[in-house]
Amino acid sequence: MEGTIFQFPDFDDPALNRPGIAFDRPNDFHAEYQRRHPGQWSSVSWQYAATLDLWCAAAEQAGTVAPAEVLAAMKAGGQRAHVFGPAEWWGEEIFGISNALVGNWPVVELQGGKARIRELVSVTGWYDRHGEILKRYLAAAGMRHD
Repeated sequence: MEGTIFQFPDFDDPALNRPGIAFDRPNDFHAEYQRRHPGQWSSVSWQYAATLDLWCAAAEQAGTVAPAEVLAAMKAGGQRAHVFGPAEWWGEEIFGISNALVGNWPVVELQGGKARIRELVSVTGWYDRHGEILKRYLAAAGMRHD
């Protein structure tokens, strides 16, 4: 499997400590999760903590935990940091509503048995280059909003 491209990094990856990563102490979170729930980590485990960080920042900004106000704070200005850095609310082009927080995503490679970040790339930049092809595939699958 060495050199295989993978979807998610291991959250003890040192690259998650570099500037621009918007996840509070990911290596510590991963270690504590492993301590409390041995063998239970999955590729989506980190999403709960990262989403809670996002929600908490918006609730603090809104000054309330009321859902509509927190959502408005999340979407204020059209941008917010997600786990891998700056992102924008996106999706109108394909789904008719911009409810996906999209920005950079890691390109991950298996190295020495670990899923390691090689680089972060812009998902919206990829879409700008390949969006028409994606739209055709989504239309063929009945997943387009038109």
